[in-house]
Amino acid sequence: MAAENPVAPRGCPATLQGASTGCGAKMTFGNVDRPFWCNRVDWPRDIPGHVFLLRAFDRLGKAFFGASWDAGRDILVSEPRRPDPKAMALATMSAEARAELNALIESEATVYERLLPNWRCAQHRLSRVRDTLADWAATGQLETVWKGDGPGAPVPIKPEMWQFGDTALLMARFYRGRISRREAVGNPDRTGLDSDNGWICVVQASLDQLLSPPSEAAPSTEPIATAPSARANGAPDKATPPPR
Repeated sequence: MAAENPVAPRGCPATLQGASTGCGAKMTFGNVDRPFWCNRVDWPRDIPGHVFLLRAFDRLGKAFFGASWDAGRDILVSEPRRPDPKAMALATMSAEARAELNALIESEATVYERLLPNWRCAQHRLSRVRDTLADWAATGQLETVWKGDGPGAPVPIKPEMWQFGDTALLMARFYRGRISRREAVGNPDRTGLDSDNGWICVVQASLDQLLSPPSEAAPSTEPIATAPSARANGAPDKATPPPR
């Protein structure tokens, strides 16, 4: 499997460029419309110069995690259920039934411990991409727009409309990549349930710039200037006077 983040994007925060790729941190992504995320034929068309939010999400995920990235797969990874023996009526069971139940609990615990790291890694990847996109949009580095289903020019979304203190509220942006026009132009108290709901798209040029790897300074092709020597200028060498 390819290593994560083979080339850090230009706009990648410094705290992420050198971050550990471990999945031990407790990061949870949140609730989204899973069928919509996985069924891309239902996604809106990209209008000229713009990319639908979930396609931009996918591009950033590939830039961070390389071949190990698959948003559709990670979205479908469900959190495993921890066995709860307290919910079992152990006291009313026979010794034989209790032994069988304990064996079942132990087996389920083994499955839980085996599935948990996979779920944590999926949540880590999705959360990292979500937070980076939201941070870029909130600072204006990534330009986002509202686009309705019908004809008409896109409407810029104000950067402050991405500035949430609660991640659960931020997840409304990623549930289906939708936003109401009223909310987009500056009313953060809207719930997104207006009839003017549209798609969130990002400006292609701003996304391309952020995803491009940092440029390295090219070596100078100018010759290094050196002080001309007296011999090179044809001047005679001066003899060192003898000590007195």
